[in-house]
Amino acid sequence: MEGIMILGSGMLIAIMLGINGSLANLVGNNMSVFLIHFTGLIVICLGILLKGEKIKYSKELPFYFYFTGFLGVSVVACNVATFKNIGISNTIALGLTGQVFFSALIDHFGLFNREKNKIGLHKIIGFVFIFAGIYLVV
Repeated sequence: MEGIMILGSGMLIAIMLGINGSLANLVGNNMSVFLIHFTGLIVICLGILLKGEKIKYSKELPFYFYFTGFLGVSVVACNVATFKNIGISNTIALGLTGQVFFSALIDHFGLFNREKNKIGLHKIIGFVFIFAGIYLVV
């Protein structure tokens, strides 16, 4: 089930990038990023209200948990800015390269309180094939 969900997520990212890029062409990069996140805020607030959830705050949360909103805005802003010049498939392919590389580092070193998952030869070979495929796409 998780495989189907993440495949669907990947499809939604491609659709979202196309729509976000078109929105940026109409209203500009900054306004499109604002509209994207504002509508997302409304949707999640409605979801919280409809489910009757309470917003929880914990002083024990590491500081970087509060940094992820900035990261999300940065990702959307970068995608919107690059989409116009290099297209959807290149934007996603190059973004995927960054995701694969940094997720491997996070796993290998156990960053952000994650369980360590060392990079072995089999992963390195897999990365070579992934990067070769991305190179061919770009």
